[in-house]
Amino acid sequence: MRLKYYPNTILILLISIAASSCGGFLTGQNVESPTEYDLNKPERFKMREDLLEVSGITFHNGDPDIIYAIQDEDGRVYHFRPGDAKPGYTHFGKQGDYEDVTVLNDNVIVLKSNGTFYSFPLANIKQEEQNDVKQLKDLLPKGEYEGLYADESAHKLYVLCKNCGAKKSDKIDGGYIFTADGDS
Repeated sequence: MRLKYYPNTILILLISIAASSCGGFLTGQNVESPTEYDLNKPERFKMREDLLEVSGITFHNGDPDIIYAIQDEDGRVYHFRPGDAKPGYTHFGKQGDYEDVTVLNDNVIVLKSNGTFYSFPLANIKQEEQNDVKQLKDLLPKGEYEGLYADESAHKLYVLCKNCGAKKSDKIDGGYIFTADGDS
């Protein structure tokens, strides 16, 4: 994987998206919805107590029929259809501070707040315990990491940093972009 650091570009992009997408919601006005969605009448699902500490969700290839969610503390990735009475899960690691989950090249990738990645084959998601977990340390510099996104068509993995300034007085943090080969 190649690593590039884009401190300001990612931050500006995320702020722009957040600001433009929240306009009507903040004022209570109706907002213009994209094709096939009605943002003024969202479909709601009740989630079980197991999922109260979810810190990230993702879909595989944009398919909204199955949600993959990371449980914040227990080292579990949940998989379920919206509205399922009981979500399935797989246990992949020890207790920790897990921040986000994504799928890239048919692998589930989990980001821990210290920048460690955990990866296992998506095909094994229904196993109660994962036996084929790869732990990738030291790909990212020391810091506190918060967000993860995979662009499956471009084979890119985006990581957002919450607290990674060179000095504590630094006001701007950024992120990293990895380009994965077809197998990783």
